[in-house]
Amino acid sequence: MNNEIETKINSIKEAMANMPKNNVKNNNKYIEYIDEILVEANIAKENINKEINDRYQKIITNSKNTNIIEADPRIELYKEYNNLSNIYNTPYEKSKLDKIIDEITRFYQDDLNKVNEDIKTCLLLFKEVGINLDSNSFNYSIYVNKYMNIFINDFYNNKLDSEKLKKCFEEIYWQCPDLIIEIAFNISYLYYQNKKQFDKYFNNKKISLLKELNLSE
Repeated sequence: MNNEIETKINSIKEAMANMPKNNVKNNNKYIEYIDEILVEANIAKENINKEINDRYQKIITNSKNTNIIEADPRIELYKEYNNLSNIYNTPYEKSKLDKIIDEITRFYQDDLNKVNEDIKTCLLLFKEVGINLDSNSFNYSIYVNKYMNIFINDFYNNKLDSEKLKKCFEEIYWQCPDLIIEIAFNISYLYYQNKKQFDKYFNNKKISLLKELNLSE
């Protein structure tokens, strides 16, 4: 299935690259071709979503026991695919980075340990996508870099030293009261800097789910 999709995409790219765009008439043909491809892609997506919904309803109809329904691994696969195929959600939202970063910016409602756990979750998400951040990635300010230098070292040693981080935070806070907010801004910036890799990761994940569900685009 992956090869079929890749072959089709390459074929479309080749056709688009070879289409002349040197005058209004050719430009209009180019736009018409793109419109046709978009229509075809939307039809394919609708067919997949219908197939997923039909299978989902079939599982529920055939399973009278609620516990059986909840235990069926296909249910979670369908839910995850629906989330990944939502065209209105960006990878920023699909990864839940938006919610985690929002939590970090409201750090005054939580303690520092909760903030550190949220930062750790962000680093793990980047790592899952294939991006290993280091202290140089956090250059929003010298204060952010100082705090994250300690954090990153602990992170890659698989143990956050809460007391050491607290001490560092207290030393920095009087110089930079917005430290945690700046860290949140830095993480958000790093997402947009690596957006293409996030896009690729979630697209590949969606294709993998299609394979598990025995579907194809």
